[in-house]
Amino acid sequence: MREVDPAVPDRAAPRHGRGVRGIDSPAETSGAAVGRFAGLALLLAAVGTYGVLSYMVTERRREIGVRMALGASRSSVIGLVMKQGLQATVIGVIVGACRRALPQTG
Repeated sequence: MREVDPAVPDRAAPRHGRGVRGIDSPAETSGAAVGRFAGLALLLAAVGTYGVLSYMVTERRREIGVRMALGASRSSVIGLVMKQGLQATVIGVIVGACRRALPQTG
């Protein structure tokens, strides 16, 4: 470029695979969109899991109180709640995987 016009600065040339005027390729743009949607889906799944676990704890409030009154340690109660939440999560993953494996009709 300097041989043709020495006044043109080096930064005018496209770099790192970017096209003219710094426009991203369609693959880069769609990849970024997929990444954003995946992050949003992960956030929604985390919020939903928290909501279900919170509801389950609220429903078992009396049972947890009785357990603690009878001498259960805080860590054993937390372990019980986490075990129940993990069971619900595993069941959901299995149902989702099985549903995805089934052929779609319609």
